[in-house]
Amino acid sequence: MEKLELINVKDSITLYNFLKDNYISKNLTDKLMAKKHILLDEKTLKKNRKLKNGDKIIILIDDEENNIRGINGNLEILYEDEDILCVIKPRGICMHSYNIDINLDNYISYIFKERGLKRKVRFINRLDMDTRGIVLVAKNPIIQNYFDSEDSCYEKYYIAIIEGNINNSNKIFAKEENCMTLYSKYDDILKKQIISEEFKVGYKKTITKFKILETYENYSIVEVKLETGRTHQIRATFSHLGYPLLGDKLYGSKSKINTFNLINYKVSFRSFRKKRIVKLEIPIMNDF
Repeated sequence: MEKLELINVKDSITLYNFLKDNYISKNLTDKLMAKKHILLDEKTLKKNRKLKNGDKIIILIDDEENNIRGINGNLEILYEDEDILCVIKPRGICMHSYNIDINLDNYISYIFKERGLKRKVRFINRLDMDTRGIVLVAKNPIIQNYFDSEDSCYEKYYIAIIEGNINNSNKIFAKEENCMTLYSKYDDILKKQIISEEFKVGYKKTITKFKILETYENYSIVEVKLETGRTHQIRATFSHLGYPLLGDKLYGSKSKINTFNLINYKVSFRSFRKKRIVKLEIPIMNDF
């Protein structure tokens, strides 16, 4: 069992609002309360308890059963603290098992078990099989909730090679930054995102920022920043623009290349406990 310590810095705030301010959902709060896992001075509390500035709240986090046996994938670890693990996912492996042993879930489970961490694997971000890059893993459910909040300051950047010279587009794109706001819906039959430029029932807003780094006769290199996290967001967005990722057959690439070129090469976020900005970046020279 893990003890997570939080310090209150407000006067006369209820325990419930304090937990909400610290990204603990109502559902998780209720579960912790039922187990008497929220303590002040070693005593359990009620949600309407008023806290004083300086009160130290202890949250007990149960050990979890992880039935994934774990395989040593020799992953490169970029960053680790009490709450999060950041690794580089190689190109060509899936996030989850799909009845095969070579997957990131197995690799992370191995690392957790080596550290004696009895936790389920909670991915904060996910990458397609053919995408290499930085993956963040939460070590407990509170951190998973935290990264859904704006206060985490979580940003992720990709480099992509797209098919065609984007400067030849009938749309005018800026040199510094472009923002595409579209609407998307995942089609379970086609196994791809369907894009619309106008809102439709069942479609979700999809916001993608990008800047053009280099252009050539038959392809372009762009840096992409995701403002939303939809499945295949980058692939679907550039396909909609008429510039699918080079080699991305699912989204219309006519290239003879059998894998698309995309790397999640840079992330930044605010750490949960120390409240400091962590910036991570990996080289891309071997990817393109």
